[in-house]
Amino acid sequence: QPTIAAPEAPRIAWLEAGSPDIAPPQIPWLTDESACPAGWGWVEIAPGLNGCDPYPTGRIDDCGPSGAHFPAEPGCRDLDSGDTEWPSDLPATNVIYVREGAAGGDGTRDRPLATLPEALAMATEGTTIALAPGRYDPGQGAALAAYPGVFDTLSHVRMPGVRIRGTSVARTTIVSARPRVPEGSPGDIAMIVVEAADVEITDLRFESEHPAVDINAGSATVRRAVLEQTFLGFFVEVGASGVFEDVVIRDCDIEGFEIGIHFGGPMLSIQRFSIVDNLIHHNSQMGLLGYADDLLLEANRIEWNNETGSGLHHGVYLGGHGQRLRVRNNVLSHNSVVGGRCTGGNFTMHGHWEGAVLEGNTILQDVSDDGCFGFSITPAYFPDQGSESFRGFVLRGNTVVNTGSCAFCLGSSPGVVIESNVVVSNRTVWSAAVSIPAIDPGEGDARDEGP
Repeated sequence: QPTIAAPEAPRIAWLEAGSPDIAPPQIPWLTDESACPAGWGWVEIAPGLNGCDPYPTGRIDDCGPSGAHFPAEPGCRDLDSGDTEWPSDLPATNVIYVREGAAGGDGTRDRPLATLPEALAMATEGTTIALAPGRYDPGQGAALAAYPGVFDTLSHVRMPGVRIRGTSVARTTIVSARPRVPEGSPGDIAMIVVEAADVEITDLRFESEHPAVDINAGSATVRRAVLEQTFLGFFVEVGASGVFEDVVIRDCDIEGFEIGIHFGGPMLSIQRFSIVDNLIHHNSQMGLLGYADDLLLEANRIEWNNETGSGLHHGVYLGGHGQRLRVRNNVLSHNSVVGGRCTGGNFTMHGHWEGAVLEGNTILQDVSDDGCFGFSITPAYFPDQGSESFRGFVLRGNTVVNTGSCAFCLGSSPGVVIESNVVVSNRTVWSAAVSIPAIDPGEGDARDEGP
């Protein structure tokens, strides 16, 4: 019987060297500090990888109730310094002044009104409503026949060009005492309802069990707003348009909706949008749905959403388009679960995205069917909805436990870097830690290839 020597193991240089020979994706904000937008930092956004970050130190500082850390600012804004009696740089004319607790006023600086509804009733085209530090209830209107137990707000903006300005997000708060919407109600009314064009709402904090702003008609811009301990954020109705810049949603418990936070749309511009430290749970379809430029999702718990387990619904679904996305240190737990099994999506992206870092996130399931993808970043639209691509993506330091046929499921993602992740699976049938392409690209979609 002849002896057959075992073949030598193959020699692979880059494995013996201890690291794969894969370069980071060559996109400007990951390779060139000069490509950072004004106010951004050049920081280590993932181990061994520098890049532009909307927060100059690479993190959001905990500012407490007296401040806020907005994108492109070096730290907490000192909102209690300077002249805080009234908003700064008010126009010389057509200003209505409002101060909490005032009595017998006429809206002048010396004799302010007491409430926002009073000011809105007096407002004409282009009026600026200046809110002094305080807490302002938008008022409770009549009960709505269509929605039993739901009451209207008294703060409707019906004149074009109205500006509602607070002194700062630390000192001027909109808070509603209206009763919470009954369980199972098909709708709710926001604290402020916009029904005119060219409205601006700036430097306010919202705290309530009701939505903050509904752009019901016309158009509005919301800048430097913080939603805290708020039941829901903003609505933009069909036919209306909105601009949202430097908005932070934090420390909110969001449950019981079809979609917990829904942002993005053809009539919306959303930039520098941060969703931080929220509990988003038990929403019947999705926890988050939307798209934005310079979007940050950080330190959120997103759990038990998509109660039907539909493959069309997810814990997080980012569609459409965007650039410079950060998703870090979130926990997605038991989304899309029916009868103890995950059958739908966890974290899903479709569309056209340029540049993203997904780091330090955790996806948890107990038992999963094939369709329970972990991180699913793939083309999925019909050809007439446009081409899809995911360029400049880094997935690093994430943990995926007990998902379906793949933990990291990608497609149309040329040059993607997937590194230092942990995948745990209890499945007894075939599954993959990484699948590329998990869904074959269609006509016009980017093709998968190395750097």
